[in-house]
Amino acid sequence: MERDWKNEASAAAGITLSSKIDDIFRKKIISGEWKADHRIPSEHQLAQYYDVSRSTIRTVVLRLVGEGLLYRVQGKGTFVSPPRTAMPFRTLGIREKLDRLLPTNYSIVTKARCEPPPEQVAALFHLPEGAQMFALERLRFRTRSSTAPIIYQYNYMPVELGTRLKVEALSEQRLTHQLRDRFGLAPATMDEWLQAAGANAVEARELRIPPGSPVLIMDELSFDEQGKPYTFNRFTFPANQLRLSFSSR
Repeated sequence: MERDWKNEASAAAGITLSSKIDDIFRKKIISGEWKADHRIPSEHQLAQYYDVSRSTIRTVVLRLVGEGLLYRVQGKGTFVSPPRTAMPFRTLGIREKLDRLLPTNYSIVTKARCEPPPEQVAALFHLPEGAQMFALERLRFRTRSSTAPIIYQYNYMPVELGTRLKVEALSEQRLTHQLRDRFGLAPATMDEWLQAAGANAVEARELRIPPGSPVLIMDELSFDEQGKPYTFNRFTFPANQLRLSFSSR
């Protein structure tokens, strides 16, 4: 196990202890060091080992439980979830349906800066370790006068693209429209993923729901005409806002 992780965290600007521990735990799960259905150390043991508070450990563990990477058994502890089974379909046009069913005409930008992306996103863009992307996060409302937000959205794109955006215009302009009109970028092809999870601390605060509340997550990776990915979008919304319906008719 890693004894020098705190030095790494302090050396990287903007990396909190919580996010560093989150990264360590994810790597243990993905690498198989923490094996499926095996119990991980207790919160007390982890807090002692990493020399942080139990609340910090609990925050990370609950986030991973909410995402389905860990699961808890009453009176027995926390265990590693088995790998999820992928069910591939041809694209369902989820984004278009989401825009139609949950239309939003006003956004508040909560983050717009260059930073290392999550491992999942870095892998999709085939980036080397430590590479940065432009990260954009927005809270989306039906209208400017709405009091309750309905979507928390994440976007990641190459630095050279994101730093040329007119971020201030995104309160009432779609990112897809700005990418199309200013840079001539429109998705030639697209990959989509849909999954259920629990709201992390940021999503819970911004969407005004309890941490760990059920949310639906729609991920979207857009490719240009040359087959190169240029933007990753994640839409997170409370699960009670949408009911999926399928029919063979």
